[in-house]
Order: sequence, then structure tokens, then C-alpha cells
Amino acid sequence: MVLNPEKFLVLATVLLRDAEYDEEARYRTCISRAYYATHLFTREKLKKIGVVIVVGKDERKGAIHEKVIEALKGKNAQLGKMLSDLRERRGDADYDLDMKFSGFSYGIGIDISNAKFIINEVNKLKK
Repeated sequence: MVLNPEKFLVLATVLLRDAEYDEEARYRTCISRAYYATHLFTREKLKKIGVVIVVGKDERKGAIHEKVIEALKGKNAQLGKMLSDLRERRGDADYDLDMKFSGFSYGIGIDISNAKFIINEVNKLKK
């Protein structure tokens, strides 16, 4: 693995507090990076412990996200649900331009904390 996905989470943490950038764009980017850090870390950890995640070439592009979440739920239902919730927030942040994230830095801090928690717990998973 060339890139450690946790670096996305570090970036999200730094960016959350960097008032130099537009607040709305910062918050949305923080949520997105927190999710991707968690998704990628989880995907790689599941591979390491022998969980096979197959995405067929005919499946839509988002299938890997769903399959990682379902595989994680098979190992730990709570963590799988948390990752699913974070994915939903990422979808809102990336695609729902009418939704306002400004002023919700506390909620975004929770997203980042949840991402850290998920990564920490996923790292403990065994075969």
C-alpha cells in the first residue's frame, strides 16, 4: 500500500480548524476525507485478515463501498453501522449542494472522532 489512508483523516482534522478556507467547503471536505480514510483503511484491513470482497465488473462503481460495509457488519455490526452512517454523511456532503454544513463544526468533529474510533477498532479485528 503506497498511501496510508489515515493521512486523509489527519488532513480532515487539520482542515476542520483552518479558517483560511471557506467554511462550507472545509466542512464538506472534512466529512468526505474522514469517510474515505475509514473506508480505505477498513477495506485494506479486511483483506489482511482474509475477508474476500468481490466486485464484479458489471456492478455499479459504488458497490465496493456497500460490500466493505456489509463485510464489516459481518465482523462487528456496530462498526458496520457507524461506517454506513459516515458514508451517508459523505454522500450528503459531496452531492447535496442545498444542505448547509456551515455552523455544524461540532457535528463534523463527531464525524472525525467516529472515523478515528472505527479505524482503531477495525485495526483490532482478527481472522
